[in-house]
Amino acid sequence: MSALGLLLKHIDEKTQPEPVGLARIGLGLAALMIALVTHRDILSLLEPGTLHFPVFDWLQLPNKISLYFLTAFALTVSILFTIGAFARFAGFSIVLLILYRHLLDWGLYQNYTAMLALFVLCMSMGNPGSAISVRALRHPSVPVPLWPQTLIKFQISVIYFYTALSKCNPLFFEGRVFRKNLTWLAPLDHPALWTACAIATIVLEFAFVVGLWLPATRAWMIALGTVFHVGIVFSFGFISSYMGFTIEFISIYLLYLQPKPGSLRVVWDEHCSFCRRWVNAFSFLDWFGVLKLEGSSDAGVEILAFSGNQKLGGFRAIREILSVLPVTLYFEPWLRIWPLPWFGDKVYKYVAARRHCKI
Repeated sequence: MSALGLLLKHIDEKTQPEPVGLARIGLGLAALMIALVTHRDILSLLEPGTLHFPVFDWLQLPNKISLYFLTAFALTVSILFTIGAFARFAGFSIVLLILYRHLLDWGLYQNYTAMLALFVLCMSMGNPGSAISVRALRHPSVPVPLWPQTLIKFQISVIYFYTALSKCNPLFFEGRVFRKNLTWLAPLDHPALWTACAIATIVLEFAFVVGLWLPATRAWMIALGTVFHVGIVFSFGFISSYMGFTIEFISIYLLYLQPKPGSLRVVWDEHCSFCRRWVNAFSFLDWFGVLKLEGSSDAGVEILAFSGNQKLGGFRAIREILSVLPVTLYFEPWLRIWPLPWFGDKVYKYVAARRHCKI
């Protein structure tokens, strides 16, 4: 098949809408934060004596009354996008508002706001409100186009690649930025430590470029990426740009998932009220519909999970369930590191042997 044929086939391809719905919520929350930050930044530009560098001379700053109306509109469309009501309209409005922010003053440009505009634009060209939304309460969810998600994922890879590439310089390898901000490592102060931090950061960002695409490494890349971005916020400060990057990237990670409804069969003891409470919790968090829950009187003391040709029991089954739930998949890989599997198995058997079940 020709390249054009492959492209046209990909444009027609559909995928599950739930990952898009959850990613939309994350981007909507980032848009809410940007609306508030933009209000603060423009107010500071309106202060007497503040230097103003407009992109176009004819585009002037709004007065305070206009700014409050503009902020109210920005907050409204951000909320609408978050909850999935009029999501396309809200998404395109967010993009235009960010463009307006960037054109008002050269100093208002931020990388994370530009990235959010690109992500929201791509998502809005699909069907962002199909699932996990207000719209889904009235209309059944339908598959969404795959190509907008692919564009977003390519953007993520490009961002990670050039971010890592830009760090490949002697100044960054000295690790000064880590020595300044990672104060909790101050007792171990040594040039080799800061250089190691710099090298690890570059290697990790290069790994994200490819690793997020590969099923074999995707779970670990999501777990490492979450720790990486959250760690930046806690180590370098709760600055809007760091928080924006973190919210956006952790949300977009969900687009790399390919959930298959009912693909993980879970068998549990239907006569155990203790088990039922946990199964109900798993069912509530199963926003992708991956779990196929089956109560059985012959399940025994262990919960069982059947994934493909694998039969898993006890703590391994719990871990497999956590790996497909959108709230827990971010940290599940860390449960694979020794001694957590050994400890988790001991705790599971201890609890299972002492559970109090009521029919």
